[in-house]
Amino acid sequence: SKQVLGEWLSGNQIEKIYEAARHRKAKEIMTKRVLVLLEDEPVEKAAELLLKYDINRLPVVRGSLPVGIVSRRDLLKVMTKQTN
Repeated sequence: SKQVLGEWLSGNQIEKIYEAARHRKAKEIMTKRVLVLLEDEPVEKAAELLLKYDINRLPVVRGSLPVGIVSRRDLLKVMTKQTN
């Protein structure tokens, strides 16, 4: 993953991004309308949301508390295990 990032951004570009962001607060850049998955919902629902909204990760909640994250990679691992 460092190699891929390195191909997209030079060290100088990464330093510029860091300098521009270092004094900002998370609340200034975060996504405010967050899609979530309830922990008891089927994995199929996670796949549908990830694809429909073209996102890579989905917070999983119990009530209003976050308990985890489902990622596209997590889904790929499940799919790989089912086909092997």
